[in-house]
Amino acid sequence: MHIGIELPEDVAQALEKKWGDLSQYASEILAVEGYRSGVLTAEQLHRILSVRPRLQLEAFLKEHGVQWVIAQQTITARTLMRNSSSALSIRP
Repeated sequence: MHIGIELPEDVAQALEKKWGDLSQYASEILAVEGYRSGVLTAEQLHRILSVRPRLQLEAFLKEHGVQWVIAQQTITARTLMRNSSSALSIRP
């Protein structure tokens, strides 16, 4: 989806001087606030911010005062995989 806003030229220039690419800045702010409020999942956040590896994403969130939260399903799935791998390696 594309969202556009109209700004007076002088306002747009002042904001660009402060934050650079306003489209990117707006996307980042919407993503952070969506994640912080629980509206967006970590996967959706990653898609919006696209090319950032997980560690960069965590650092980005930390800069904005947001804690990275791993979904409980992910933790459970990792635990099950780890436990099943251990069980398989113990078997004769």
